[in-house]
Amino acid sequence: MTIAAPQGVPRLLAGWTVPTGQERIALADLSHPPIGWSEHLQRFGPLVTSGALGAADAIGGRGGANFPLGTKLRAVMAHRTTPVVVANGAESEPGSAKDTELLAHSPHLVLDGVELASSLLGTREAYVVVHDDAIAAGLRRAANERGTALDVSAAPRRYVAGQETALLAHLEGRAALPRFTLARTASRGLRGRPTLVANVETLAQWALAARFGPAWHQGLGLRGRDRSSRLVSVTMTDGERVLAEVAPGTTLGELREHTGAPGGLWLIGGLFGTLVNADHPSTPTLRLVDEARSDDEVRLGAGGILVAPHARCLVCATSELLEYLARQRARQCGPCDQGVPELAALVAEGGAPAALAQLAALVDGRGACALPSAAANLARVLLRHPGPLTEHRQRGCQERPFQLEALGRVHA
Repeated sequence: MTIAAPQGVPRLLAGWTVPTGQERIALADLSHPPIGWSEHLQRFGPLVTSGALGAADAIGGRGGANFPLGTKLRAVMAHRTTPVVVANGAESEPGSAKDTELLAHSPHLVLDGVELASSLLGTREAYVVVHDDAIAAGLRRAANERGTALDVSAAPRRYVAGQETALLAHLEGRAALPRFTLARTASRGLRGRPTLVANVETLAQWALAARFGPAWHQGLGLRGRDRSSRLVSVTMTDGERVLAEVAPGTTLGELREHTGAPGGLWLIGGLFGTLVNADHPSTPTLRLVDEARSDDEVRLGAGGILVAPHARCLVCATSELLEYLARQRARQCGPCDQGVPELAALVAEGGAPAALAQLAALVDGRGACALPSAAANLARVLLRHPGPLTEHRQRGCQERPFQLEALGRVHA
């Protein structure tokens, strides 16, 4: 049976979308039941394993770090010890749910990717880690339906629990905290064995690229840079959520038009991302890309967009995000335990730009995990607009526009 490759989008959302008449933006029907094994095979056909490594090279990466899957696979394959496969579905960005919804509605695409990795690496030991017990139960049902041996685990709902070494610590029965090590997980991962840790959307994209070919996968590319579609979760502060699949280079204005999202301040790409004012005249033309290389582009990062409809103060918004990171810190190293709270306090006070830049430089890249770097990034985004610091200090405003704790995605 020959299955026709999807044209345009939806790709990952095929079978559970709301009709939009668009070829570059698809909206998910979040009320749709999970796609079962038989329907999955009818829609996508059997998994193709030949040429899997070339297909992995084509897709790049879809996690927050966007690290290329092909590079990870080769690093694991360089070792003789039987490796381990870990699918990371522990989505920890506040308000983000694109991985969670993918696992809930199209679990077999992700499990296809796990099967590809296991076959290519010659291992039968595979894990999927999520945050939600209901999602874990659904994955176990899907694995049983297709006869796949798989260990599914629910990690604690903490921000740092989604970091790859924290996932491995959780699977080893220890606290889900990042570990201090110079060894890469590809060399020394779960129980000291070579380990592939890959984001679940990355694995699903790989399953499609293996079936329909690298050229098809890159057919939506933007000037030869971005590889394919992306899942984007748009969450409002009242908890309302829209999941979209977008082609590379989709503008913020197009996304706003088709999702019906309001204006205000948008945090794009999660806590490692960028704060923008969606009501600014230049914002609708901003293009959503994997790697921003110009002022008219913004990096999607982890794929989450958090919307604060009535927010206006960039300093208050940044302060709230930094305070959240300070509460979520692992308290294992100085840059995290001391530097992040100090950075949050300095922003809340509307501190001098020079002092803020100096402190951001001190914590950036110096933690056991990347949490301090996320804090430094948020500070630097604010420093691109130094005026609000002075205005914030003069007004003494104390907005908390995103209400992060109320979203209920991750808890301290």
